[in-house]
Amino acid sequence: MIDTDFIKAGTDILHILQTLPKLKPFDRLDTEAEKRRITALFQKETAERLSDFLRQKGMESNRDDAALYLNGSEPDDFHNKAMLLQDMNDTLRFYESISDDICEAFEALCAFVDQIDTCERFDEAHLLPLAVQCFAKRRAVFETEYIPLQKTRKSKAAVTVRRLSFSDFYSFIVTDFFEGLHYGHYPRRCAACENCFLMQSARRQKYCTSRKALMTVNGRPVTCRKYGVYVKKKEQAKDHPVIDRYTKRCACIRVDFARGNIDDAFAAAAKALAKEHRFRAIHEPEYEASGYAADMTRDKLYWDTAKLLKREL
Repeated sequence: MIDTDFIKAGTDILHILQTLPKLKPFDRLDTEAEKRRITALFQKETAERLSDFLRQKGMESNRDDAALYLNGSEPDDFHNKAMLLQDMNDTLRFYESISDDICEAFEALCAFVDQIDTCERFDEAHLLPLAVQCFAKRRAVFETEYIPLQKTRKSKAAVTVRRLSFSDFYSFIVTDFFEGLHYGHYPRRCAACENCFLMQSARRQKYCTSRKALMTVNGRPVTCRKYGVYVKKKEQAKDHPVIDRYTKRCACIRVDFARGNIDDAFAAAAKALAKEHRFRAIHEPEYEASGYAADMTRDKLYWDTAKLLKREL
């Protein structure tokens, strides 16, 4: 019965390994090597060795290890069986908790991206309290060691690197998340496709930067930012292409006015016309794609402004 359950546990883990590589970061896992390890670990012979080891430990629980060795177990064999038992326990603990770890980490990350807009700013000082709140239910557990490692295969000298060992998947995700947050990297949900993307700045970016046309409008694929234009979801981020162009043009108008190149009435009319172009570009994607950039050039904008005021440049 014990042998059957033992082998079944290995079979169940092999079934898990059929699906696990489809999820990140397990897509980088050497699945074939892990399958070979599991197959070699969960065999009938292994179950018999562990049963014999536990039986001897139980019989000799009141005696020291020296007496146990004299009773028929070699020191090396005793140590190997103990290491084998530890390996099996760690493996079972990891795969038993992997499903709950994925769900718990996913829920905490979703809570973070759903509440991120409540932060006044998107820097570490403002995001850290929210992150601690979202991951407060469980702490990350890991071991740290410093080892020498060559930077490349051709390197002659080694450098000191930090290696982290995790006993469960949740601890890995939490550690990776907070490490990224420290360096200004954090997840954010796209307002259009609702997929999460990685931010590397403190801007309040609304749409993902994916070049793929993930959304469709009237049967035509469009990017998430252009989809936001269609549904009239205004993006306030400084890197918005329409707003950014408008802001820069208004700054140029102010410079020209300060230098005396244009008067007050002409500057006001040019700003009003630029604002009209901006409004049209936000609500008409065809205009934003074809004519907005040309109309917002200095020469074209000033020409149209002079035409409206019936002046000559």
